[in-house]
Amino acid sequence: MNEKDADKRLVEVIRLRHMALATESSYRGWLRRYIGFLKTDQHDGSREAKMERFLTMLAKDGVAASTQNQAFNAIKFFYTECLKVPLQNVDALASSRLLSLPQH
Repeated sequence: MNEKDADKRLVEVIRLRHMALATESSYRGWLRRYIGFLKTDQHDGSREAKMERFLTMLAKDGVAASTQNQAFNAIKFFYTECLKVPLQNVDALASSRLLSLPQH
């Protein structure tokens, strides 16, 4: 499936489920970023291994844990709900960057 078809399928499923437009926008962004990563990833392996490498890359880039979780949920949704491909365990390096709350 090419990037355009993947995006189209993701939008179809999200809209059939009446999910929020913000969720659609976020999931589409993560899917594009993941596909871009796959184009440059030189390793073979299972879907789970590729997803682990992507999520680990995000953690190493210093994203917040909530951002990494959002990416995980977007990609997992695409595989399980759009492609109907179940994922096994995904064991990636977890982000540890803490968010600081503004001081009042």
